Amino acid sequence: MSILVIGDQPELMKQLGELRETIGQADVFTTTSLNATLEQFGTIEEEEAASPRGAVEIIIIDHKLDTMSIGDACRGLINVAPDIPILLVTDPTRSQMIEEALLAGAADFISRPIRVMDLRARVHCALRLKREIDTRKERDEELAEANRRLHNVSQALHRISSLDHVTEVANRDHLEMELLREWRRVTRSKLPLSLIMADLDFFKVFNDSYGHEAGDDCLKRVAAALSQAVNRAGDIVGRYGGEEFLIILPETPLSGAAGMAETLRAAIESIGIVHAFSAINDRITISLGVASQVPTREGKPLSLVHSAERALYRAKHDGRNRVRVADMP
Repeated sequence: MSILVIGDQPELMKQLGELRETIGQADVFTTTSLNATLEQFGTIEEEEAASPRGAVEIIIIDHKLDTMSIGDACRGLINVAPDIPILLVTDPTRSQMIEEALLAGAADFISRPIRVMDLRARVHCALRLKREIDTRKERDEELAEANRRLHNVSQALHRISSLDHVTEVANRDHLEMELLREWRRVTRSKLPLSLIMADLDFFKVFNDSYGHEAGDDCLKRVAAALSQAVNRAGDIVGRYGGEEFLIILPETPLSGAAGMAETLRAAIESIGIVHAFSAINDRITISLGVASQVPTREGKPLSLVHSAERALYRAKHDGRNRVRVADMP
């Protein structure tokens, strides 16, 4: 611990030295220039904190220094060392100066002529204040760190709760929430919102024939391929249920969504997941339905989902492993 005295105060230095036993092994050092202290204090404090003497815990300032007003001096010190109590040494008759210092942030004042008992009491009070400031600061930092950890945990939990546990893409609840959010957003911008509903062809027989573990692995690989193909920021891929996937394409016209659906169809076929029990191919394929709409305040997102579902059913009815587009409303 160190006490910084700003000013040429031989008497004060002598008395502070005599108080070492009662205020602890404090090192007292001086500077005669307030302006220099304001410029160099950050460096001084950094060096002192790393030294055996420890960081500065009290600043004692003589009102006679420099040409700066005592208010400006205190504000300047607080600006560069906000956690260190400032004591002003002055004549008690200078009430206006004392008031100015206290209003500017000084913790207390020491009257001339300096008396040992008064000095001891003021220094002890300042040290107690410094300990309280340090304790509060440490608790604030601990609280901030706890809040950061809580925020990270909350984000992790939110992410986990929004993902399908098998495919690790968005689950149905998250899809419906995001669809509603995008519906409201593009309603304001009057831009189209498109959906692609995709369904694996003959997946039930795949699952029954190869087992649920192979079925889960198939879903994971399909979800990964869909996510890789749908890589535009803002587009969302999710598992809608069973072997169904829903892709949300904000600000995308029907033609763009149809083109994306064909890209997805080809991507899944190219994975090459063997499906010897498919009635149309020797590998896993998907059928896709596409719908698009410019949302309105009166409309409902579910109507767009139903349109995509109807287009999907038509793709299934027409032979599977193909894309069908819903009629525009």
